[in-house]
Amino acid sequence: MTSAQAQSDIVTRALASQGDSDQLIYQEILKLIKTPIANCSSILDVGMGQGKFLALVQKQFPSIDLAGADAAEYPLAQGLNLAERLICDFNKEISAAKTFDVVTSIEVIEHLRDPRHFVGQLSRLARKGGTILLTTPNNESFNSLLSYIFRGYFSAFSPRDYPAHITPITEYQMRQIISESADLELVDVYYFKNGRIPATGFKWHRFFPFLSGKRFADNFAVVLRKK
Repeated sequence: MTSAQAQSDIVTRALASQGDSDQLIYQEILKLIKTPIANCSSILDVGMGQGKFLALVQKQFPSIDLAGADAAEYPLAQGLNLAERLICDFNKEISAAKTFDVVTSIEVIEHLRDPRHFVGQLSRLARKGGTILLTTPNNESFNSLLSYIFRGYFSAFSPRDYPAHITPITEYQMRQIISESADLELVDVYYFKNGRIPATGFKWHRFFPFLSGKRFADNFAVVLRKK
């Protein structure tokens, strides 16, 4: 594959995601790392898309310097003010003018060929003592496991999700990747309360709000600290 083809490939996958994610995930992330964000001076969102997560951060914490990176140049959320905007291939090196107190990457790693390289890039972009958060589809929910058993693919990696989603990752695999970096410490693993009931369009928590954990979540997050 030529470099031009590789660049076209990553942009195609980025555009296929439409630069947006579930608003519930954005809101839950703000709760999950509210203390680090409230006490930081800068945040970088890697895979910012339209910048809707950063717009929420800006609304609640207007004094924080915001930066975003993506493979494609989407139109930005209205009113979003960025100190730095990067357009780059996440399969390669991500270069920024500085390191950041908080680095987030929301539903991005599953789009990439080499998750280990990507986690290493996030670590390099965070300052010492900084917080890193990344999310990805949960392939261990009842919905996803049943999809794999009966269809041969995880629910977020169906033919309609290709070529956007190419790398499924479980919690165990994520823990392995993190453990391979001497610079990273795992702080928390969090499963969102957004899982779908198999063969329906309904969420578990609509009828069973007490259910939680990996079997009832469509996505999960890991929170890391840069040593």
